[in-house]
Amino acid sequence: TVAEMRRFDPQNIANTLWAYATLEMVPGSELLGGLASHALAHFSAGNFIVDGLSQLHLFLVFLKLESAPQDASVEILTILEQRLGAAGRAAMADSKATVSDLQRQVVASVKRLGYDYEEETKDPVSGYSIDLLVQPSASSGSDYRSTLGIAIEVDGPAHFLSNTRQANGSTLLKRRLLKKLGYRVVSVPYWEWGIKDDNEHDAYLRRLLSVTVEDALDS
Repeated sequence: TVAEMRRFDPQNIANTLWAYATLEMVPGSELLGGLASHALAHFSAGNFIVDGLSQLHLFLVFLKLESAPQDASVEILTILEQRLGAAGRAAMADSKATVSDLQRQVVASVKRLGYDYEEETKDPVSGYSIDLLVQPSASSGSDYRSTLGIAIEVDGPAHFLSNTRQANGSTLLKRRLLKKLGYRVVSVPYWEWGIKDDNEHDAYLRRLLSVTVEDALDS
């Protein structure tokens, strides 16, 4: 409740807003306005750590991509976004990408297949680091080439809830925001990649990417 929210420390506020984003929910106007107001006060006092700033930034990106609220909370959100600005993007940039053996294998397969790609490229809006950004060939069609490309996310065990094949909140939010920003997002989960030889890996990835391009051209 709004009354209980007054006891929230900066990380509680960041966790709450981030959780709403992962659930694809926008808080009610009173709660949203209160959380944003407290977030702004804590930010002005320098109370947020890097993780909290990243969470706030991602919530504000989520909110911009959703139907923005049309009430008094808009003003405080606008001020928060303006103040947070570069600090939120810098917090995202501070998160160091770790390249796993699995990702190296996927990169090697993309290279063998002859795709144009970039590795660990940063999306300028969300600040997310994309494992591999693949640009389809000219034969894929001009309409598709006008999109931002195929974002390949190499998902190891840490991207899933413990002992399940269900993506965790961070993974779901990243996929969702990248899609809304205009990328075609595909996941290479560790259990599908498995222990195969190079030919099997290449066939798997060729099939995955060709289906993605076909879906894009049909949409």
